[in-house]
Amino acid sequence: MKKIVRKLFKEKKVPIYTKIRDGEVLKGKNAIVTGGSSGIGFSIAEDFVKNGCNVVIIGANEEKLKKACDKLKNTKFYTLDIEKTELINENIRNITKLFKNNKIDILVNCAGVTNNKSFFEVNSLEFERVLKINVEGYYFMAQAVSKIMIENKMPGYILNISSSSESKPAATPYKISKWAVRGMTQGLAEELLPYGIIVNSIAPGKTATPMLNASQLDDISCNAQPNKRYIDPIEIAQIATMLVSGIGNSIVGDSIYVSGGNGTFYI
Repeated sequence: MKKIVRKLFKEKKVPIYTKIRDGEVLKGKNAIVTGGSSGIGFSIAEDFVKNGCNVVIIGANEEKLKKACDKLKNTKFYTLDIEKTELINENIRNITKLFKNNKIDILVNCAGVTNNKSFFEVNSLEFERVLKINVEGYYFMAQAVSKIMIENKMPGYILNISSSSESKPAATPYKISKWAVRGMTQGLAEELLPYGIIVNSIAPGKTATPMLNASQLDDISCNAQPNKRYIDPIEIAQIATMLVSGIGNSIVGDSIYVSGGNGTFYI
């Protein structure tokens, strides 16, 4: 049996899609997706649209946002660098006006950066930038959006895209930031649930995205994960749709691991 298993793991792995049928579970809802021009954020925006949602994608690169919107229907974009946290509050007010009814139902915090340097190589500027985008950006986006939801007396959803790194020893700025996102998700869930706002996170393992230079692979093998393959962004997007659709309303303050076992045990 062991020989058979090893042989299977060595074979080329190609994406296999078991798609949930596109429907209307998000019909009439309005969503903001940061980092929506590529990777996981793009796939989430795409799946939202296929399920009836109106979407505004946010990013710092206007050209990339325009190209993403050309591929998506029922989607607008807004150029905003969430590293500049002092600008978030006033810009969220402007983004709200892009929706016909001036309301926000869903926020997906997906914008993020990584840093591959070792503990001995990281400098303070690099550390600050990762924490500024991956933690402060999430925090102040959630603050600005939840204020609008509360003002309008509208229940809503905030979904943070974390990482399976949130459960592992953290000696890099990226891993430290994901530990912070995990704690923030739990804290905001407790803070906002009385207002009808449900906060959760998804913790992906290694995913076939531009961040890992793995978005165009025809072989998704990945020995760094127990299931021996990369996660496809579509898999994460479908979980995201479920979490903000009302189907998962009893899931509150949790991290949903989509990691091929990478958040469960070490290899």
